[in-house]
Amino acid sequence: MKLKRLFTITLIVFFAFASLSVSVYADPEEEWSGEGEEWVETEETYVEPEAQEIEYTYNEDGEAIYYDAEAGEWKYYYGDNDTNQYSGEYSEGYDEQAALETEEAWQADWSSEEGAWVSNGGENTDSEKPDEEEEGEKEYETPPPIVAEDGTVRQPVITSTSAAVYCRNTGELVFAKNATKRMSPYSITKLLTSLLAVQKLPLNQVVTVSEDAASQDGSTMDLSPGEEVTVEQLLYGTMILSGNDAAYALAEAVSGNVDDFVALMNETASYLGCKNTHFVNPNGLTDDASQQYTSAKDFIEICKLAFSNETLRKIAGANEYDMPETNFSEAYKMEGHNELLLDGKKGYVAGKTGYWEDTKATIAMDYVEGSLELIVVALGGDVDKRASDCDQLIEYATASIEGLKIVSTGEMVSNVRVRRGAVNKVEALTAGDSFIYLPKQASKELVKLVAVLDEDLTAPVKAGDNVGTYQVFLGEEKLDEVPLVAAEDVEEGWILSYFGISNQATLVMGGLISLLILLIIIRSMSRAKQRRLRSKGTRKIIRDE
Repeated sequence: MKLKRLFTITLIVFFAFASLSVSVYADPEEEWSGEGEEWVETEETYVEPEAQEIEYTYNEDGEAIYYDAEAGEWKYYYGDNDTNQYSGEYSEGYDEQAALETEEAWQADWSSEEGAWVSNGGENTDSEKPDEEEEGEKEYETPPPIVAEDGTVRQPVITSTSAAVYCRNTGELVFAKNATKRMSPYSITKLLTSLLAVQKLPLNQVVTVSEDAASQDGSTMDLSPGEEVTVEQLLYGTMILSGNDAAYALAEAVSGNVDDFVALMNETASYLGCKNTHFVNPNGLTDDASQQYTSAKDFIEICKLAFSNETLRKIAGANEYDMPETNFSEAYKMEGHNELLLDGKKGYVAGKTGYWEDTKATIAMDYVEGSLELIVVALGGDVDKRASDCDQLIEYATASIEGLKIVSTGEMVSNVRVRRGAVNKVEALTAGDSFIYLPKQASKELVKLVAVLDEDLTAPVKAGDNVGTYQVFLGEEKLDEVPLVAAEDVEEGWILSYFGISNQATLVMGGLISLLILLIIIRSMSRAKQRRLRSKGTRKIIRDE
């Protein structure tokens, strides 16, 4: 009896484990249908265990590192993307070409045997990569601050595969990560397309949309074949809505056909010195990096030219645009989705985003803070983290570039003439600081300051009112300007202030005039008295005779 019971329990346990094994480790390709006595394909049901969180710290060079217990050694930590990262600070004592050659030498392949990224000597190979993460929302740790409490500047930990930051002031790269690696640009391609359109076409030129342009997929202006729109409207549609149809229409308007326009794009890129860039369409509508590609370093060159164009810079910095009605559509408002512009973050003035899927996003931004001008490009990042990547890169650049303080707040620069005031002049004070960022070859002796004062300043004037600007020049190039403000209130003056005479001067003049009149009166009285005395003496002499 006991043996029978033990046998029964053993069978139950056996079949329980067997069923559990089948449900968890079922063949990923087939399972029994139960209907037609056949095996049918099904999805894999095996669930990977959750990834273990890595605790990392920083070495003396500010690089993120972690201890690999299995390997028994310290390794570099590169965030959620376990990819190679190299950064070179070219501003102080670094040769840019040498730094980029060093970067190429740091290119790495994934070693399945060693379980780590290993150097391949800079060879561009198709190496085996780690398995991609399962689909779904990712959880990211908040990146550590770039500037630590002790003032140490740390390297950014970004999700983007490739990135670069360029300083317009110094003319040098401040940061680079895989900056020469060929990547898909996606919709930031439209920056070059829009630049060529601005250069070649008048903004008010009317463009008739072709069937090819109207048939473009993805994000669009929803243009129709035969619709008539201006170049300016297409530019806003390209930049704000990332309209693939709008970019295509601009290409046709510039060159007559897209093939010739693409040739112009590649010619322009080659002229700018872009060695790792090639285009096959004007809107970035492809995920084939072997056909349409760029690098962070190359696209910096394109952005330098694009963001230098005031018209394009204005359009690329707009969050919305009122699109008027056309022969095919009613009026509507375009609304942008560039989070760095929509959030109103200080410094970001223009830019373009690109997107293919959540882990394939790009961004190019123009940043101006005071006299500091930066361009940041990030490729192959996570769509939810590209803004954070930009913020980290900008923070790193601003902390790494040493500025020369030329002007301090509250400096007395000059006196400004005030019309019709109780006083006819007021001190002009600087209302901010000014830092300049000089290229290595520039001499500080070439820096000069010029006060430009308001020649029509009229009372009343309040303390803090703008009375001019203090301009900073390097040679003939203006680098920065600081507002000049009135140091104190100036009330309206009396009637003589219309002639440029202050109230105090009026009082002094009035006093002098009064004193002069008094002296004249006293002298007149004295002379009259003397005359009377002389007159009396003459009459006495006459009587005595």
